[in-house]
Amino acid sequence: MAILAIAALLIGAGLFAAPSVSQAGTISCIQVSNTSAVGGTGIGTYTGNFGGGASCTGTNTIWSSASPIVIPVGGTLVLTQNPGTLTGAAAYNFDTSDFGTGAGSNYKISINGGTAIADASILNFGGVDDSGLNTNESRNWTVIATNVPCGPGGELCTVATGYADNLHGPSGVCADAPDRNCFPNGGGGAFTNVAFGNPIFIGGGAALLAGFPGQPGSCTATSGNSCFDAGAILIFEQARVPEPSSLLLLGVGIMAMAAYGGGLLRKNS
Repeated sequence: MAILAIAALLIGAGLFAAPSVSQAGTISCIQVSNTSAVGGTGIGTYTGNFGGGASCTGTNTIWSSASPIVIPVGGTLVLTQNPGTLTGAAAYNFDTSDFGTGAGSNYKISINGGTAIADASILNFGGVDDSGLNTNESRNWTVIATNVPCGPGGELCTVATGYADNLHGPSGVCADAPDRNCFPNGGGGAFTNVAFGNPIFIGGGAALLAGFPGQPGSCTATSGNSCFDAGAILIFEQARVPEPSSLLLLGVGIMAMAAYGGGLLRKNS
């Protein structure tokens, strides 16, 4: 009975010391930018202000809301072009590759004003966009950072980037191997797959631009606002694990129980 009491006490204390897994990622500001692209196409700057107020600065805010975006544990936030009422070329307002050629063009992403994370040259198409109508830029998700602070309670997130492109040709040929559906893994409106669940998707398609080949079945003259030529950012709220102090407490408890049990065995022998 004494052993059970000690076990209950230690397990309860361990649970109290461990961080709560019910807290969710809270995103108030996203800043995406590169430096001056020498010999290239200039500076790309994009901002998402989700209740971040004046502290979330940027000259090109394309995502916004009055309150923060809350990502549940195991859920994702996906950001891409977000035309709203924009039409024509202006609707493709997260075409990061167009402002991503030349030296210094790799993008960096900052979440809630934190340390900027370097992209893996996905958003800038490797810095070599040739603006060709038949240069398809689609790329599947690439994880660029893990354990990124993403909330006031010590929440941590994984950040990935990809590229959605069903506007460029060649017709019927997408560059995102191996699935080749012109979108980051999984395709469809949420740009996700089984590795990243329950997406909160902020963005939308646009109409086919004159002169562009598009892709059969997903971006045509009659498909409506279904075309993309845009970078994409995925933020995944990681499940949290107990802190080292909690694991240490549990280990000490097990050792104490073993010692107590050993003492009883010696007394009764």
